[in-house]
Amino acid sequence: MSDLAFAYHATLKEFLGNIVREGLLPHEHPSSPEEPVLFVEREEREAMIYLEPDAVMLRFSVGGFGSTEDGEDILHDRILPEAISVREGGKWVPLLQYSL
Repeated sequence: MSDLAFAYHATLKEFLGNIVREGLLPHEHPSSPEEPVLFVEREEREAMIYLEPDAVMLRFSVGGFGSTEDGEDILHDRILPEAISVREGGKWVPLLQYSL
């Protein structure tokens, strides 16, 4: 049995080119001063509140989640482009096959 779970992250389409090149990178944030973080949700429906008109939903597998002091789910590691899928027309499409 696998211990992997999906994480969801909404981002603007304009950032997809960088994500294809570099992956999804954690950033410095006051809620986690020790190391950069990537905010994620465990459920797609929870991440939907961050979708803007020019945004897309990303999904990727993770081995576990960290959390901030106020309980927000975070990751500390870079997510490789090959591991990311984009929701397009009700289906998940690998990021590297997604039409930018």
